[in-house]
Amino acid sequence: ESQISESYIISQAGAVKAGYADGVVTIAKAGTMKSLLGDDYLNITSLKIVGPINGDDVLCLRQMLGGSEFDDTEKGELATLDLSDASIVEGGGRYISKDFTPYYTSNDKIGDYMFCECTNLQSVVLPDGVTSIGKLAFCECSSLTSVDMPDCVTEIGRDAFPYCVSLVSVDTSAGITLIDEQAFYGCSSLASVNITDVSSWYNIEFCSPISNPLYNDKAELYLNGNELTELTIPSGVKQIKKYAFYGCNSLTNVTMSNDVTSIGHNAFYACSSLVSVDMSDGVTS
Repeated sequence: ESQISESYIISQAGAVKAGYADGVVTIAKAGTMKSLLGDDYLNITSLKIVGPINGDDVLCLRQMLGGSEFDDTEKGELATLDLSDASIVEGGGRYISKDFTPYYTSNDKIGDYMFCECTNLQSVVLPDGVTSIGKLAFCECSSLTSVDMPDCVTEIGRDAFPYCVSLVSVDTSAGITLIDEQAFYGCSSLASVNITDVSSWYNIEFCSPISNPLYNDKAELYLNGNELTELTIPSGVKQIKKYAFYGCNSLTNVTMSNDVTSIGHNAFYACSSLVSVDMSDGVTS
């Protein structure tokens, strides 16, 4: 035959039959995930998705992940979600409404509010083609412990992960150009976030909140914790933004590279143990 049925998906390995087995659902046509999972879909605890998903599929995922808009009797038990071989596409219905505004899927984006208040979600691997994470995308995912992002992610939106109180680590994309304001605000268990220097990777641990001005004027990365004691600001950082080290009450010493030119107001507010700051000669404001 010259055409392949919709019950098949084309992959590098050839035609693979759509369906669900052993924790993996293979989708040939976006919007069909729920029917492929079967009547027992609310009892699935771990799921890998292969193929395209749209708003209808995301709405189903929200139900499986314990989304806040569903009654307790309608919520599923899904905790581990692997989207590495999935693709997010336009189409289908709204996956959530907030303040009377419906939200729909867009190609290759984790949309605004997409997984917010999905209290079952413990770990997630994002799709290989995703380029951005929208605002409040994972807001109050209280069980979320880890997020794995592909290198094609370039932007993490404002308040993307606020109050993910169980979040321990985030492995960000090497291609990130923007981490917007309060992206990790209220993540009280967060121990480390790998972020990209202008020339290399470096790791900042246990600071609450901390701002990284490498991306643009609005880029602020907020972490929570109070165990950071010493910090060297790496070369390439030109600005320390407002409230950058607010609440780092174990921080005793800070050393800045000569690239730093400005320090925002309240940058060291409530750093009750701070003893010394070795300031850059280039600081002008």
